[in-house]
Amino acid sequence: MKLLTKDFYEAAYLLAKGMKLARVMGSPKTVLLELEGSEELDVLKDKYRNQSAEVNVHSLKKQMKEVKDIVFTVLRNNGANNQISLNVM
Repeated sequence: MKLLTKDFYEAAYLLAKGMKLARVMGSPKTVLLELEGSEELDVLKDKYRNQSAEVNVHSLKKQMKEVKDIVFTVLRNNGANNQISLNVM
């Protein structure tokens, strides 16, 4: 299963729950994160969007830092381009 999101917090939550960041794409103004995971991905996405998600705060913080590091590295390396794309997995 796959999910596209521009919400860094959602991405960090899903990564903390074991999903994988597959790709970063978009433009410097709008970055999309593509996550892959098991069938549990839909359940976790719904919990996040219904404000009933639970996660270890240290795991969330670690994943948030990793998401930001990856995104800003991609933006820094492709800043002059209009399109960005990076396969992470």
